[in-house]
Amino acid sequence: KALLAALNTAEKITPRMAIPPANFFFSEIFQKKGDYKKALAYYQRFHESQEELVNTDSAMKAKSMQLTGKIEKAQNEAEISRLKNVELKKLNDEIAEKNKDITDSINYAKRIQLALLANNEMLKRNLKEYFVLYKPKDIVSGDFYWATEKDGRFYLAVCDCTGHGVPGAFMSLLNISYLNEAITEKNMFAPHEVFDHV
Repeated sequence: KALLAALNTAEKITPRMAIPPANFFFSEIFQKKGDYKKALAYYQRFHESQEELVNTDSAMKAKSMQLTGKIEKAQNEAEISRLKNVELKKLNDEIAEKNKDITDSINYAKRIQLALLANNEMLKRNLKEYFVLYKPKDIVSGDFYWATEKDGRFYLAVCDCTGHGVPGAFMSLLNISYLNEAITEKNMFAPHEVFDHV
């Protein structure tokens, strides 16, 4: 009776591993007592509980494999995402470095361009009142102001070249060079001749 009570309790609590051996044990006890009907009944319960345990174990293994597959897939996706982020960061760093190099180069070009513009001392010497409003759209500009002195004459030009930014700045440097050439090398004095040359 105690064993039956333990089996009933085990079936209610469902420690599945203990149920098949208990049923098998009862089947043997009733077989030895000659109660073949109960022995057969417990043997069938043993067989059913064993089959249920195997099915449950198989289902758990299948779920475990499915879960493992999902975990591996998630890990693979996370690794792919991490690698993409590493690659994006690398590309972003390269772009930032190239952008810094270009900006540094343009800032240096600005210094060159400013050095070629009319200087304040010459403007103060030759003009009673003046002001300069020079605000490039980009770091360097296609606009420029230029001045020079030669043979007691003062020349001043305020110009707007085609383009802005780097292309405009190239044009301004070329035009400054041609203005200097027209007056200092070619000895042109008439404004229309200077501008025709430029």
